[in-house]
Parts: sequence; C-alpha cells; structure tokens
Amino acid sequence: LVANGFLASALRDSVSLRLRTPAWAGALSLGIVLVLAVLLTVEIRRRDEQDRFLSMLSHELKTPLSVVQMGLSLPGEMSERARQRSQQAVQDMDAIVERCLQVDRLQHRRYQSNIQECEVGPQLQTMCSAYAQSSRVRLDLEPLPPVQTDALLLRTAAANLLDNALKYSPPESVVRVQARSLATNGQPGVCIHFSNTVGPAAVPDASQVFQKYYRSPGAHSKTGSGLGLYLVHSIVRRLGGWVKL
Repeated sequence: LVANGFLASALRDSVSLRLRTPAWAGALSLGIVLVLAVLLTVEIRRRDEQDRFLSMLSHELKTPLSVVQMGLSLPGEMSERARQRSQQAVQDMDAIVERCLQVDRLQHRRYQSNIQECEVGPQLQTMCSAYAQSSRVRLDLEPLPPVQTDALLLRTAAANLLDNALKYSPPESVVRVQARSLATNGQPGVCIHFSNTVGPAAVPDASQVFQKYYRSPGAHSKTGSGLGLYLVHSIVRRLGGWVKL
C-alpha cells in the first residue's frame, strides 16, 4: 500500500502525540528517582549525625562515670579527695547533657528569642563572679552602649567561652575578659574578647574549632562534648554578630 500527500504538520502532530505519553512517563520516573535520592541523602546524613552524637556521648561520659563508680566502690567512708573528684565528674556529665539540650533547642527552633535593650557590662560582671574560679578572671570593661539583644543567649555564649578559657589554660593562670564599644554598620555594638594562656591541650585548629563535635587532639584529656564552641557560633550568628579565634 503506497500512501502519500501527508502534510508535514500532520506528521509532526502524529509523532508528538505518540511520544507524549512515554515522555511524561520518563519525566515522572526521573522525578521519583531524584526525590528518592534526596531522601536517601538526608537519611544518610541523619544517621551519620546520630552515630557521631552517640559516639561522643559514649566516649565523653565513660570517664566521669568510671570516676563516680570508683568513688562509690571504695571501702568505708569516701575521702574528701574522692568526694571532690566524684562531684566534678557529675558536674562534667551535667554540662555535657545541658549543652546537648541547648544545641537541640536552637536547631529545632524551640527557643523564642527575647530581644530587648541590654547592658552588657553588668551581665558580664554577674557571670564572672558566679564562677568558683572567679579569682582567676580579670574583667576589663570600657564604657559600653546599651545594645538590642537576647540577654540569656548572650550570657550562654559568654559563659561557654569563659568555660573553655578556664578549662584549657594552665591551673591558676589568669583569664582576661575585655569588653569595648564597637559600632557595626552604623549600629552601636559591643566586642567581648576572651584570652587565656595556652595549656597542655595546645592551640586548636582555627578552621574547625566552631564545627560540631570538633575537639583538638590535646583536648581529649578533659571531659567535653565538642558542642560548646559550636553552640557559641550558633548563638552569636543568631544574634547578628560574629565570633572568631
């Protein structure tokens, strides 16, 4: 059978009609594959994050738990030294749990910021005087302008920085906390500077120090979560500021 006289437009329409269904099916299949790939990537990252979190907890809680267990297993009454070590171990575990909770609240937006006018100087004075090692802290305050910020988050970030400075500097050494006025983009602001003598843990990697779970090799002799400076970074960015080593 020989047929001729087809119009080019009619031929194109016929071919387009026949290809339309396979094209839609192919596009739909590709879309499903892409969605599944994204979901798989998210799940892999979630599991990796969970594995790192559990690894951190099991590693960092093991030492203080063994200290408490050792103190409780001593015959007779617990000596004052054993009691102090046990109390410190419990405080270390409490600090790890508290940092985990703080990070979780910020990541899942379970904390509502309360931005209002804040006097930074009195906040720092109260924070520094509350430490058992307050005699090691030297606070130097210039005249500071009031700033619009969340006082609770500001204290949390500053306390984590002071904790780090006291924890990783040589015993009895001085930790300095300085605050000065620093305008940014025409807005009044405050720069808070923490400085301490480098201790046995040495200097951490400046490019990684604010990453989640990062701890320098020399810091593993101390109990810690690797979340303190990550929390500081998250808070300061949320408040519209910056932090660096």
